[in-house]
Amino acid sequence: MSHFTVAVFTKEGQTIEELLAPYQENNMGDCPKEYLAFNDVEEEYRKQFESDTRKEFYCNSNSSWGQEVGEDTFATLKEHSIGDAFNIAIKKSIGLSYFKKDYTYKCYYNKTNKYPEEHIWLKVTDILWTNHPDKDVCFEGMIRVKLIEEPKEISLKEYYNNDFELFIKEWAGYKEKDLETGKYGYWENPNAKWDWFQVGGRWSGLLKIKEKATSGVTGTRSWTNEAANIPEDKVDSAKVKDIDFSLDIKKYNDNLRFWELIVDGDTPRNSEEETIIKRNFNKPDYYSNRYENKEQFAKLSSEFGTYAVITPDGQWHSKGDMGWWGASSETDEEAKQWNKSFKETFIDNADPEWTLTVVDCHI
Repeated sequence: MSHFTVAVFTKEGQTIEELLAPYQENNMGDCPKEYLAFNDVEEEYRKQFESDTRKEFYCNSNSSWGQEVGEDTFATLKEHSIGDAFNIAIKKSIGLSYFKKDYTYKCYYNKTNKYPEEHIWLKVTDILWTNHPDKDVCFEGMIRVKLIEEPKEISLKEYYNNDFELFIKEWAGYKEKDLETGKYGYWENPNAKWDWFQVGGRWSGLLKIKEKATSGVTGTRSWTNEAANIPEDKVDSAKVKDIDFSLDIKKYNDNLRFWELIVDGDTPRNSEEETIIKRNFNKPDYYSNRYENKEQFAKLSSEFGTYAVITPDGQWHSKGDMGWWGASSETDEEAKQWNKSFKETFIDNADPEWTLTVVDCHI
């Protein structure tokens, strides 16, 4: 997941919802159909069906190591051969391990924390006695088992009896063909940029309005800043003509000091500066590669700017493509050009009557 800012410029009669709609991900199935394209997966899965293999069956234990049993139980299993059927007692000492009727397990006993060297495969054919409310489940009691051979690697075609329809339903999870296309696949937005958004959100109060402004509204806060003290002259949406885009001198000076601490490596003067260093997760060259010098960093970081912009013509502009965990695709040079030209490109050329809304987008 990632959060990022989007500045949405709207003309009179437009809404931010209609401008954001063409870039909605279809993760909840509610993206408008006009923005979707069908992704046909049938050819891809047919190739897999023809060439790939799988195990005949798998261990039903939740652990990749298998099903742990006690030393006495494992010794009993080792006394028997493939095909033997017999009863074994299940004790509480096994821990959280349990057995279920008709399930298959690879069992092991382990004296160390290393992956067990020896496994014995069995199938539970019956639960003879159990203290569990579900009579097909045994945490403690008596079960009947049959020792079986270790599963072999077989082709997908063999496992699914050459039935592609069964394979794509059970293996790939496509229960039925798409009604509109008659094919297996899913609908997605090839231009998807976000899956949900809120006005303001983590960036509540990013816009400062002028003293005599006649517009300006706030959106909703994120849980991350719901207790923050946001001044009355800070809003999330206002007409361009009512927004004060002048340089924030305090923020400018703070950013100068930030550069000195992080990039120049100055010694912190107090606990607040020590906290700044601890909370910074970027290396010094992250900043030096994206800004020409300390003064440019301080200036551009103190001016209004967002990760992406939507203009009234519906076009999406951004420095890169946002991925998970805040990882964005832009190069240092692309980021540098975006930061340098943001004000000239989007603010200076904006119609004063347009409304600018800051949106917290998630992907």
